[in-house]
Amino acid sequence: MKILLIDDVYLERLHLSIRLKKIGHEVSLLSSGIEIKEKIEYFEPDLILMDINMPDINGIDLTKWIRRKFKDWIPIIFLSSYQQPNIIEKAIIAGGDDYLIKPVNRTVLASKILAMERIAIMRTKLKNKNIQIEEMNNRLQKQANEDPLTGLFNRRFLNHKVVEFLNIHERNQLTFVLIMIDVDYFKKYNDFYGHIKGDQCLTQIANELNLLFSRKDDIVARFGGEEFIILLGNTNLEQGINQCQRIKEHFRKLNISHEKSFLDKRLTLSQGLICVDPNIIIDSNIIYNLVDIKLYEAKKNGRNTYAY
Repeated sequence: MKILLIDDVYLERLHLSIRLKKIGHEVSLLSSGIEIKEKIEYFEPDLILMDINMPDINGIDLTKWIRRKFKDWIPIIFLSSYQQPNIIEKAIIAGGDDYLIKPVNRTVLASKILAMERIAIMRTKLKNKNIQIEEMNNRLQKQANEDPLTGLFNRRFLNHKVVEFLNIHERNQLTFVLIMIDVDYFKKYNDFYGHIKGDQCLTQIANELNLLFSRKDDIVARFGGEEFIILLGNTNLEQGINQCQRIKEHFRKLNISHEKSFLDKRLTLSQGLICVDPNIIIDSNIIYNLVDIKLYEAKKNGRNTYAY
């Protein structure tokens, strides 16, 4: 067990540390309360043994500071020659877990340390269990927000972000852009290459979109089937149009084969774009309907293009 021992009397500090080390504990020694403020964060003790009467800060005030500063509960045992009941009461109320009167009997000290060692083991197990639970919750949250095929955000998460974007951009009087993307003649791609190849194609498109839109606040989501949505914060119409052109040019250079496309022998995308002013549009369903209309216009205009 890692024990932090704070006592301003050198000989008492030394003798006690020797006794603790003999029974197998790692001991770090401090001569004043001020030193603990630097030591405790990187030593991470399982137990603190602390004198009450110290020159710079008394043990009771130091314990109050520890309890305010650190969320994780570190057991504290006071070591003091004071025997007055009111001092013992103050020490425990301040956050102490036990109080031993100097000179401390060896057997009593060893018994108290043994009890605290059991508590330290339980704390470690509990901490590890909490870490496991947190990791599990994070995995579940990720699964709840992630499209299982592409690894992109899913529609559930997208719906939440659109509402969030509306609120944030209205508050800051900004516009944002939403781009809906559809893979041209994807059914024919699936029919010709097979569904496994079709899934690989969708995953490749997702990866490329993630590379194109990697800013912290950019959202790339799979809307469903072969449709994707890009959500770009603090973006105006002109900037949005530039991004559509950027997407088109990027996939032209990729030159992904699509033998059954009526446009070309490579994969192409149709895009619908809207620039959202939250002072005018306040409903996410309206946003989806409007961008879907723009996507339909792009398809009507021959595909492999964008409409806004």
